[in-house]
Amino acid sequence: MNEMETTTRLIYQPNDIGRPTFDQIRWEGVPGEVHVDEESYNNAQIIVAPSICFDSDQDCLRQIAQGIKKGPDKKGFDQDFNWHESGYTADKLIEHGFMMISTQAIFVVPDDAGKFVVKFVYEPISKGTIDDPLLALSEYIFTQDGRIRDLVGLSIVTERGNKNMGGSMGVLGSWYGYGKATQGLGPGVKQVMAYKPKGKRDERAIQLYQAHADHLSSYENRLTPSCGKARKRLMMDFDPKGVHRISSSCMATAVSVTMSFVVTPHMDSGSQGALEFIKFLNTDGPLPEGHKWYFVVAGCILELPSKKGDIVLIGLPGHGVWHGTLPTSSTEDTHFHRGVGSALISKGSVLSAKQTEPTPIEYCATTIYRVNHVSFLLYPWILCRT
Repeated sequence: MNEMETTTRLIYQPNDIGRPTFDQIRWEGVPGEVHVDEESYNNAQIIVAPSICFDSDQDCLRQIAQGIKKGPDKKGFDQDFNWHESGYTADKLIEHGFMMISTQAIFVVPDDAGKFVVKFVYEPISKGTIDDPLLALSEYIFTQDGRIRDLVGLSIVTERGNKNMGGSMGVLGSWYGYGKATQGLGPGVKQVMAYKPKGKRDERAIQLYQAHADHLSSYENRLTPSCGKARKRLMMDFDPKGVHRISSSCMATAVSVTMSFVVTPHMDSGSQGALEFIKFLNTDGPLPEGHKWYFVVAGCILELPSKKGDIVLIGLPGHGVWHGTLPTSSTEDTHFHRGVGSALISKGSVLSAKQTEPTPIEYCATTIYRVNHVSFLLYPWILCRT
């Protein structure tokens, strides 16, 4: 397709003439030959948007985010925020020309080399069963009213920069910053350390963290093979000893978990070449009439699972693409529900961390997330040098 020929999105169904070929599809900055699962490619609609269209949709979400201003006493989660009055709703986005998507899709933008750069993949899966590691994790870490329990290795997120949010969010894995691990190292010294490393260990929680992280990683490796390999290379280069990992199989620096989550449009700070790979799970059936669960990205409103046990997988670049989770209604307060989401994250700040001092072993992820707690004597302090 010649980009000069159109300024609108084109949709190609399987077997359509002119559809981008399997070999033409790639993720930006990701090496490898199999950028999406071939079976998924064969079944998905391909949405081709010229860069002028993609950039316009990006700018729309950016302006919406800038328009949702918070007062000085409002940071992070604001459960009383009137989302339906903010302009950040499905109805308003449709007025801006965003399109609704409910079937498997790959969204691409053509480049100057005859390739098509993926901006997101979307795969709904009707499982017909509620047996799922994310369900087990969510039932253990969330209370009935959606709050996160106080658990070692799971940090309760209270704010994320200037993003307004609703619902609940927690994160496990490793981060880079200041904390107890940096005390006594001098001013301005940061370290890579596990989230919430101190407190009474909960072995059941640790098992659930790992089971879910491994299962989510297997989905990424299946749906976006080159991206799973790229994430592994990034982690191996940064952490060859494996001391900053949740498990031996999960190569993300962190995994987020949310319930009834709403968040303004934003771009993430992931590492170049790694995805934000997200799974959404419906745990309690359809929402009330007039309410729907949606994710927005690249000019598309993606329907999230409406039936109990169904899931949706979404992969998008870890940086450079505006996205968010919408409120459940365009006319009423967003509805609390027990729908959960979880994302693999490869933080650029972690993977590019330059430490002059090693992280003490008691603050490393390998200690916090090891199912069978191992004596520090088996993991010398020096192994945590990065």
